[in-house]
Amino acid sequence: MAKPPKKEARAGVTEIFALLRHSFEPAQSVHFLVALVTLRWLADAKRDARPLPCHLELPRCVEEHTPLTLEKDHLGHWFVAMFEQLENLNRPQLASLFTGLDFASPRFQGNDEHRGLLLRAVEILWFKDRYQCSFELMKEALAISRSCLVTSFTAPEWNTPESLCELTARLMQPKADDTVYDPACGTGQMLVHMEGALECKRKRVRLYGAEPHQAAWALAKVSAFYYGYSPEHIAMSDALQPENVLESEDGQRKFDVVIAHPPWGANITASDSRSRA
Repeated sequence: MAKPPKKEARAGVTEIFALLRHSFEPAQSVHFLVALVTLRWLADAKRDARPLPCHLELPRCVEEHTPLTLEKDHLGHWFVAMFEQLENLNRPQLASLFTGLDFASPRFQGNDEHRGLLLRAVEILWFKDRYQCSFELMKEALAISRSCLVTSFTAPEWNTPESLCELTARLMQPKADDTVYDPACGTGQMLVHMEGALECKRKRVRLYGAEPHQAAWALAKVSAFYYGYSPEHIAMSDALQPENVLESEDGQRKFDVVIAHPPWGANITASDSRSRA
């Protein structure tokens, strides 16, 4: 019996991640997976003229199934070019999000006997028309990625339990246009729950966050625009460093709501500059 479309989509994401983990470290695998699935999601949205939950300008040709028409030697360069265009069109929201992801790396290439990793990933994501499954693909990719980071880096604070996120949202009850700041946002779980149920639609709460780990920060950014928030003010930075204190025209930045699930497993000594920030 054939799998239902949503289950097939989830199985595809799991398969791609397993392939990536054979060739890359956990953090790199997470970043590559989220990038690939994000591009498929955006391509489907543009092709079908479906509104995105947040405003993004998309490259003209992203909706075409170009990856399926390219020679394998050109495939990696096409992905690099697409992500560069996507960042350039949305620099305030996506600056540096996909920079440094080298899809033309030899580790993505195959040989005469074996198909390359990237070609296999493209076949899984693009070969079959998973119409209306792109949102499921994204949801599964984000969940797998969060789980991987938490396990690999022993950092449970990167994936705050949903029940705690929902409780925080109910207690804080931010209103439209309120600013919400999480100085240790991890993968963004607490931030994206700030308007209650996780629905992929435009949100009016304005999110601010800081996260020094690149892969966790990338997940926070992607989670924000997937669930309809602007990711512009989610920064890859250490909020405990004095130079990263957010400022406004009249001094230190103030927020309507401040939340945090701090890295309670970290060990900061008195001599550490962060303890004096």
